[in-house]
Amino acid sequence: MVWTAPGCNCIAVVLKSSKKDIIYIWSPVTVITLTYIYYAVIGPIKAVAEGDTVVRTIEQRPYLATAWEGAFISYFFILLGFYLFTFKISKITPISKQIKMY
Repeated sequence: MVWTAPGCNCIAVVLKSSKKDIIYIWSPVTVITLTYIYYAVIGPIKAVAEGDTVVRTIEQRPYLATAWEGAFISYFFILLGFYLFTFKISKITPISKQIKMY
C-alpha cells in the first residue's frame, strides 16, 4: 500500500516524459510525489532497517502503519484535487488588445 500511489505516479511521469511533453516532469504532482517517497517511504524504512525508531525517548515503530495510512490518504486526496477538479484557464490577452483606441 505504501508504494502504490507514488509508484503509479512515478510510472505516469516516466511515460509522459518519454513523449513530447517533457515539461510534465516539473509538474507540482511530481514534486509532491518525490517528497512523499522520501519522507513517508524511504525515511521510515531506513530508520527501521537501522533500528533507529526512537525519537525523543518514544518508540515510533508502532505508529508507522498509521502514519503510512495517513500519508496515503493525504496523497490520494492531493491527486484527486489535482486531476479531478481542474479548472479551465482562459488565454490571457495583453492589455493593449483589450483596450480599443478610438
